[in-house]
Amino acid sequence: LAPVASAYLEALLAADRREAAETIFAALERGATLADVYLHVLQPAQYELGRLWQLGEITAADEHLGTAATQCL
Repeated sequence: LAPVASAYLEALLAADRREAAETIFAALERGATLADVYLHVLQPAQYELGRLWQLGEITAADEHLGTAATQCL
């Protein structure tokens, strides 16, 4: 699910919540389990958002948007 995780994170960083959600739903439609999506897509994306914020590469608003988009799934 690494390509899905990358696409999901990319969509979050572009502030494209619709694309982020579609990325997740497409993975589920292709047979990914919900547990795998949580562990291998959503969790790593959240960690990366936090890391980027901590390094000052994204703003707190960017991080909050990514988190809110993930919570809405």
